Amino acid sequence: EHDFYLKNGKKAWASLNVLSSAPSTTNAPKFYSGDDIAGSLSLDLESNQYIQAIKLTILGRIITSHNEDGSFTFLDESAILWSKAMGDPRVTVEQTGDKKFDGRLIGQYSWPFSFKFPTQATLSSGGFAAPHHVFKMPQSFREKETSATIQYDLVLHISRGKLRADQRIQTPIIYVPKIVPDPPSIPRQLAYRDNSPLPGPGSDPDGWFSLPSTIIYGEIYERHGIPVEYNLSLARPLCYTRGTVIPCSLTIRCVDTQVLDLLSSPRAINARLQRRIKYFQSNVRQAAKRRSSTTGAIQHDVEETKITTAKWWSPPKDSLLDGDERRVEGELHLPRDLQPSSDFAHFIVEVSYSVDLVKFNCPVFVQAEPREILASQIVTIATFPTPGPMPRAYTA
Repeated sequence: EHDFYLKNGKKAWASLNVLSSAPSTTNAPKFYSGDDIAGSLSLDLESNQYIQAIKLTILGRIITSHNEDGSFTFLDESAILWSKAMGDPRVTVEQTGDKKFDGRLIGQYSWPFSFKFPTQATLSSGGFAAPHHVFKMPQSFREKETSATIQYDLVLHISRGKLRADQRIQTPIIYVPKIVPDPPSIPRQLAYRDNSPLPGPGSDPDGWFSLPSTIIYGEIYERHGIPVEYNLSLARPLCYTRGTVIPCSLTIRCVDTQVLDLLSSPRAINARLQRRIKYFQSNVRQAAKRRSSTTGAIQHDVEETKITTAKWWSPPKDSLLDGDERRVEGELHLPRDLQPSSDFAHFIVEVSYSVDLVKFNCPVFVQAEPREILASQIVTIATFPTPGPMPRAYTA
């Protein structure tokens, strides 16, 4: 439970109680997709107070700069707890008859409330008869190193009329959408259940997504133009719950045994999870009115962050490939607090992830081509695990 107050001196005359999924009352109230925003409002008025209306509002905003056009409100939904038109809270409609209530309250009052946290936002493209687009509500997001912020607030608004100052309680709240991966392949589920090694792409082809094979050329010890073919595979589906792992498999082919042994060493393989946040820096309001199919002069900023690097190991001897092929297994550990993937409101804010295989960490092998990224695949970061056996990490 979370309690918020409006006070006259040391005495609280308005108390807002909110129930949430936050682990502690010291944390901001936290709500998951499908949760109710529930609680109560209590008033303790020592003298007559004129109140016109009391309402609760959920606000959702995207903030990308301090400029006037650098913020956009995508959620603004209110629930009326009480209004003067509803009459005296202590008296039924039958008791009041035709007499209108003057809005003056004194003593103690309490209003319970409960309503669903909205899971979707409907935005118009702008203009007469413009089409509306529905988007899933993005997760709360705030990081020191990132200019874009997604912020939700719960606001209690006590309206006192034109000649009196309104009063409010406004507190930030956290929203987490429900993103759940599809189940993995049956062989991989059995491996998780039995605590056994994962079957590779060869024995479980439906359980892996393999990128097209690619060839790079390099030189070692004055031997030039050595072709190296590699094939990166990621476990299906390409959606992974934060706090778990992304299983990886890399197959390398080369007729030069020395190069093959060097590049298939776990220390030589370099794969990472990369996050990209794309947002409009100064015209977020204008961007919100644009249709996703429209191209124009509005420029977006992209901030990239390396989240984690993969840990690799050589599989059991009986699963190694013979001759000019080697297979290496790996996994990317996902932080528990990782921001989930989000593509909100025509790219006003887009949070995306990719697994990138970058050039091999082998100083004696000189890659002929300058490119840094050898292979890349977009993946989705989810917030809830799929039913069934939990994915197992094979490295610490």
